[in-house]
Amino acid sequence: MKRKVVYSSLAMLIIALVLLLPLTAAGTKEQAKEPQFEGEVFWTVEGYDYDKLVAAAQAEGSLVARWQSGRAPQAAQAFEAKYGIKTVASPRFDDSENIERLRREVQAGNIQVDILGMDDGAIILSEFIPKGMVVSWTPPDLAKDIADAEEYPQVVYWQPCVIGYNSAIYSESPIKNLWELTEEKWRGKFVTCDPQIQPYMWHFFAAVIDHGDEFAQAYQDLYGKKLETKYENAGWEWVAQLFANNPIAVEHDTEVAKAIGSPGQTNPPIGIHTLTRHRDAKEQNLHLGFDPNVKPAVGFA
Repeated sequence: MKRKVVYSSLAMLIIALVLLLPLTAAGTKEQAKEPQFEGEVFWTVEGYDYDKLVAAAQAEGSLVARWQSGRAPQAAQAFEAKYGIKTVASPRFDDSENIERLRREVQAGNIQVDILGMDDGAIILSEFIPKGMVVSWTPPDLAKDIADAEEYPQVVYWQPCVIGYNSAIYSESPIKNLWELTEEKWRGKFVTCDPQIQPYMWHFFAAVIDHGDEFAQAYQDLYGKKLETKYENAGWEWVAQLFANNPIAVEHDTEVAKAIGSPGQTNPPIGIHTLTRHRDAKEQNLHLGFDPNVKPAVGFA
């Protein structure tokens, strides 16, 4: 049977095993109105029927999810135990791999995945939904509590990313202003995920550009003079100078956290990583700190 990937499923009702997107991924209702079940209304807000939804899910027999989070397998186990639906959830799928796999499966007419957990909202809105490769679905019983701008595609939560440092070496953040990252002192000592592997980093740079006025003010606060730039605004200038300062690109933010926080260093780098890394820091013997007062922002979500 030819299947269409859904960006949510019955799992959303219980364990939120669904799409992970930042705020910038928000789209419009018109971009996500493909019917999931032709001739049926039990999945819609108007005709929602929980029992029929459960029965339809059980009739399909299995559920396959590809997800970035390491918690996906535990969520799958809980879902399977509750509903008796065979559920396989593969964690640690980066967007680049998810994108390539889905394209190949669609081209072959043999889609293997039911749920994708992704950060790259741009490709979902520009390719996946318009071409009918996926659909975005909001649980009808939750729709009233979800802002319109966060439904299409369905935003589950924002993942904060922060500028982190080694708290064993630095008693406080070694930078107080993001413009310091463009200085010679930090050349080759700022670690970030490769945007070509982790597209959410493009969202960070886009957010910087969107907040050009704040970056202009931060520059003036730090250096006591107005920024002169050939670019459209100070955000563009900051991005250009940061890239010219030889940042280190890695595949995953777990590598960023290790590069920053591993013990035994004398001159560690700083970098940007998800706030989740702090949750695991003690277990992994990492020394991670961040300062919420860095200007003009400590990170993004």
